[in-house]
Amino acid sequence: MRRLVSLPRLVTGVFLGSIVIAAFSNRSLAGSHNTDLSLVPYDSANLYKRYCQACHGERGDGKGPAGKAMNPSATSFLTMSDTTSVEYIFQVTTQGKGSMPAWKNLLNDADRRSIAEYIKRAFISNPQKK
Repeated sequence: MRRLVSLPRLVTGVFLGSIVIAAFSNRSLAGSHNTDLSLVPYDSANLYKRYCQACHGERGDGKGPAGKAMNPSATSFLTMSDTTSVEYIFQVTTQGKGSMPAWKNLLNDADRRSIAEYIKRAFISNPQKK
């Protein structure tokens, strides 16, 4: 018997898909020789804002507009142990986990590692988070 997708799940899926499409609509393709300065690599904070903040929130608390609609909800980095490694964050970003999609085909290794380092520095190891 075929199951129908519930309306809330359909709306959530369309919303999250729209965010991903919008996020990547201005990225250059590998090998492109476009000199448009808007395609210059972003620093880690801007990478986070562009690709992560919609779900994980500005403060890394998992309360971004898309994160609130997710099931399970987006991870709050503020509750993660200080011993959480950059490598672990990088692997989750690369492979995905739970409702977190894999970004390995969407962001290059350097950008994913930069984001992981930013998350560790800004949210997990930040003494002001507590």
